[in-house]
Amino acid sequence: IPRTSVDDWLASALLETRHQGEIISLDTGKGFAMIRSEKDGTKFIAPSGNFAGRFNAYTLGDRVTFEPENKTGGRHPVANAIKPA
Repeated sequence: IPRTSVDDWLASALLETRHQGEIISLDTGKGFAMIRSEKDGTKFIAPSGNFAGRFNAYTLGDRVTFEPENKTGGRHPVANAIKPA
């Protein structure tokens, strides 16, 4: 068995939970966007408060990274901690 350092083993064992996606719909008046995940094609709803920086700085087609929320009360899961990719 090859020797592995603790740091190398830990890096390989951690799961990457962030998704990358594209903003496919943006409604600044209502304060939300829709993001399609590149990981699995799922559409996520993204309230303006979940974006890093100013919501108005994002445009249709921007690539972003985000954390999916486990709980959802509507048709679509929620994207959280949204940042430019």
